Amino acid sequence: MNKKNLILDATVFILMFYHSNAQKGGICNQFTDWSEKYKKLIPKDFCMPEGYRCYYFINNVDLTADGKNDLVIHWEKKKQVDGDTTFVSIYQKINDTTFVHRATLPNLYALYFKEYELMYNPPKLLEKAFLKLATVAPYFKLEFRKNLIWIELFTEAQVGVNLFFSYNIQKKSWFLIKEVYWFGDNLRVAREIRETKIFKNGISIQEFNMFDYLYD
Repeated sequence: MNKKNLILDATVFILMFYHSNAQKGGICNQFTDWSEKYKKLIPKDFCMPEGYRCYYFINNVDLTADGKNDLVIHWEKKKQVDGDTTFVSIYQKINDTTFVHRATLPNLYALYFKEYELMYNPPKLLEKAFLKLATVAPYFKLEFRKNLIWIELFTEAQVGVNLFFSYNIQKKSWFLIKEVYWFGDNLRVAREIRETKIFKNGISIQEFNMFDYLYD
């Protein structure tokens, strides 16, 4: 199996479960600790596996270039263990009562580890992933902007990249349009741009794998 796909095996399984659970019309888990105001935002077709929870909502940004604010739902296990994933489901707003599912993404956040200190001992199967993430995961940033998904990664100490995924109306997804590589610190006080790459046919947000950007 391709090394690139190993890290996402477990999340692919969970996504298959997520979709089949919603389609079968069984008990739909929409658990959240948030207020009734936010509970009412959850689309009827949004379902999580048992043991998961919605923990964060964004509904004040237009991600699909149509002038309406869309809905972004962050969800994860109630009790996370090393190697678990934070999921992001994006729904396009059609009107006040109708949302259309555009993507459920397991790849926008770093894998969960109880600690990111190099002295920590993760499960053996996750050692390689942990060593790549340990020094950079605490500085990871993700923002949902108008028509954009923006990601900032430290690829190693004092070196990083900003990724810009723009929404394509025809393809109904987000595609990489720009990479900006830089030297600097996590406070952005002193940063120097070393290279900018522009893409006409970049990867989709579904194809994004942060391990492709992290140095060994």
